[in-house]
Amino acid sequence: MDAALVSIQNHERLPIMGMNDLILISTDDHICEPPTVFDNYNGKYKDHMPQVKTDSSGIDAWEFNGRRMPNLGLNAVVGRRPEEYGVEPCAFSQLRKGCYDVHARVDDMSANGVLGSLNFPQFVNNGLALRCDDQKLSLAAVKAYNDWHIDEWAGAYPGRFIPTVTTVRGRTRTLTTCCQATCSNATSLPVSYRIV
Repeated sequence: MDAALVSIQNHERLPIMGMNDLILISTDDHICEPPTVFDNYNGKYKDHMPQVKTDSSGIDAWEFNGRRMPNLGLNAVVGRRPEEYGVEPCAFSQLRKGCYDVHARVDDMSANGVLGSLNFPQFVNNGLALRCDDQKLSLAAVKAYNDWHIDEWAGAYPGRFIPTVTTVRGRTRTLTTCCQATCSNATSLPVSYRIV
């Protein structure tokens, strides 16, 4: 079967891409980080890393340095009708498994015809580094998150994810180290204090 042709501005004729020729790469996806993100961190701050705690109403939230950061329903609306969207805190049990489980995420991607995905963090960018008074603890948590993202999330399915890291402005060493680990994208967090 001959490919259909289309005229473009300079009057060249190029084949029209068929549906079976498309390769989809999603470049704005988010992770609702699973409770296991910091399980493999064995550094000095092991006992101070963020942890998921469930409150008396059944809401799962990350706790870090005396603050709670819940999963928000709006961060995981895949598969829901628009009228069900909301910003209320929620539990992992209310989320589609592909929002927080890398294996289920790849299954969802395959079902939707998505070859690759760039996944941004939820709780790291929404306060993990910005709300921590202890700069060294904050940086340790960001580095531990980056290690998890590169090794355990993106690394679980090489070729399916575009690794990304979070860095704090002024910490180019963190960014350089992560980029050497085949990371291709960085999210920089603004901070109001000088990092030493």
